Parts: sequence; structure tokens; C-alpha cells
Amino acid sequence: MDTQVKKVFWDGSWRYLTEKNLVGSPCAAPLPGEAVYEAVEGGWRLKGGDEAERVPCPDCAKPASKTSTPGVWSCGTHTFRIAETPPEPKPRVPGTMEYKILTQRDSWFKNRFTPEMLEQRLNDLGSEGWRVVGVVMSSVGKGGLAVAAALGGITGPDAARQEVIIFLERVVK
Repeated sequence: MDTQVKKVFWDGSWRYLTEKNLVGSPCAAPLPGEAVYEAVEGGWRLKGGDEAERVPCPDCAKPASKTSTPGVWSCGTHTFRIAETPPEPKPRVPGTMEYKILTQRDSWFKNRFTPEMLEQRLNDLGSEGWRVVGVVMSSVGKGGLAVAAALGGITGPDAARQEVIIFLERVVK
């Protein structure tokens, strides 16, 4: 049984690859020594390696292949995008600012977002030098479509829910 953590940069964020090589839940950027995979014709390949693994469709798990459009794959029934692995981050320069975005969907909250947990998280980040520089309430509708909070009044299955987005910054040491 393979217990190695596999990560891939998929559709704009880091995600785990499941045991069946399906794109899984969001995760933090890889740490040194963790396996990073990239999309290749017919599968996933360990970044820097030669051996390809199967790329399943995220909707139906059928084998998918690249289309003529860069970054677009198809299983014959569904079409989906695979983002390219982002470039290595630039080294942080002491004295400059770095930023963090915190939302109630952050994995730290483990789907149990409460005011008390938010306070604890902000205090933990504050002890690491982070400070809040902005807070926004956003209405998110069905399918993740952002709707301006000022519109409001949407009811039924397409009703929007409120989401907190907190912007933090700290000085790089």
C-alpha cells in the first residue's frame, strides 16, 4: 500500500491526489520531500520523473487525454482544465511584506467555523507576526459564483451564503 502524500497544482490551487489518482481535497503547498506530480499525456508524472500515471476525469474517473488546447483535457464526455505547476516562488526579501488570505473554508477550521475558532486562529497568526489589514463579506452562490453582497434577496436553491474573507500581512524577517 502506497502511503506517500501526492500533491498536484490543479485549477489554480494545490490538491491531494487520492489513492486512485483522482484530484482530491485542497492542501497546503508541498513541503521539501513531498511528491509533486504534474499532468502529462495520459496521466500524472512525478515532477522530474519519467513514469506517467493515468489522469482520470474528475467527473466520471474515465481515462482522459490532452486536447489541442493547452491545459485542457477530455475523457470524451467531459472537458476539464489542469493548471500548469506554478513557478517556484521568488525568495522573500527581508523587510518586504508578505500576505495571507484566511476564509471560513480554510482547512484549519475543519468545517467547524465559529467566532471562538476564528479568534483563536487570528491570535495564533498574530503571535507569528501577522496582522489583519482588511475584512470582506462576500456572497457566494451555487457553484461558487460570487455575487455582490449588495444584491441580496436571493432565495431558493440558488440562494447565496455569506463568506468571510480576511486579509493579513506581516514583514518578512
